[in-house]
Amino acid sequence: MKIRQFTKTDIPHIAHIHRASWILAYERLIPDEILGSLSEIHFQNLWKKNLNNESHRHLVAEHENQIIGFISFSQFEVSTNTSEISSLYVDPDSAGRGFGKTLMKSAFNELAALGFRKILLWVVRENQRAIEFYKVVKFKQTNIERKIFRHGIELTQLQFSRSLVEST
Repeated sequence: MKIRQFTKTDIPHIAHIHRASWILAYERLIPDEILGSLSEIHFQNLWKKNLNNESHRHLVAEHENQIIGFISFSQFEVSTNTSEISSLYVDPDSAGRGFGKTLMKSAFNELAALGFRKILLWVVRENQRAIEFYKVVKFKQTNIERKIFRHGIELTQLQFSRSLVEST
């Protein structure tokens, strides 16, 4: 597997993975008619904007010359040495094979090299698959929650935190 920086030419592949993973994660939380209306073009437009955000870094994982996942992270609180993972998605057909852990470890290494000591992320409360994954890579739930809206549906997100000085 190869981990590298995300480029503009990756956008169609990233959009495909993002859409497929997002539909799987939210299938019981957001009505099917809304999920079905989300096209790959919607996700491509999202990533065209995200790629221009200089406070974020994006890595992709390639396996056998195919992009199979990606991770995005930012300088959340530079003054507190805290970063935030804003997205981690692996193609559902490749899930459970260690690609997410490798992407996460690559992000940890980059952030630690930049001087960050702590990392945060948010997970929708009902997304047990993601919560279990983050626990495996040593994230701990904080006592902080927030409400978000996705396509008109209110969801609750739980905050998770992890020290970057811990080993994975």
